[in-house]
Amino acid sequence: MFNNVTTIGFYDAMSVTQVKFIMEQTEIATVTASAKYCKVLLKMKQDGNAPLLKNLVNIDDVTEELTSMAAATGVKLFRYE
Repeated sequence: MFNNVTTIGFYDAMSVTQVKFIMEQTEIATVTASAKYCKVLLKMKQDGNAPLLKNLVNIDDVTEELTSMAAATGVKLFRYE
């Protein structure tokens, strides 16, 4: 069965350039991450460094700040339960 899923580890120590390169190479559109890392990815999207990002699955509580950042960038925000 083909699901078009790739598992990638992003680490806090990775630079924006490194994360951007990985996201472009894998054409990743959906990321599951902590609230803290969701903010990093949304900031990257705002700055044009994550153009293919369309969906974020937050493993923590969804805050108003995350919701507004996602809405401003056109990214759909979900909470993993």
